[in-house]
Amino acid sequence: MDDKLKKYLGAGLSEDELSFTARFARPVRSGNEEVSSITITEPMIGQIEEAAKIDSRLGMLRRLMSLCGSRTDGGNPISPEALKQLPVSEFRKAERFIENFTAAGPETGASI
Repeated sequence: MDDKLKKYLGAGLSEDELSFTARFARPVRSGNEEVSSITITEPMIGQIEEAAKIDSRLGMLRRLMSLCGSRTDGGNPISPEALKQLPVSEFRKAERFIENFTAAGPETGASI
């Protein structure tokens, strides 16, 4: 398998590429906690399946980010509602990170 395909399938990523930290423009509330950033890690198959139940792509990505993301300071997982306050630029970076693991392949452009 060539290096480009390995990266596309989520395999062969460097340790630095196995997580992504997204920062809120200002701290937000998630439950009873204040959150300024979240760390998103490689999703598990079950998390992808759970998120795929959501009809909209945006909602599915937000759900997947909440399932495989947690507060950077080690607190509780972040709620999908709190993720609505993530700046679009950070959301797009997180989306590109997640696509390392969910893209179906370069031939089709389809994704999970």
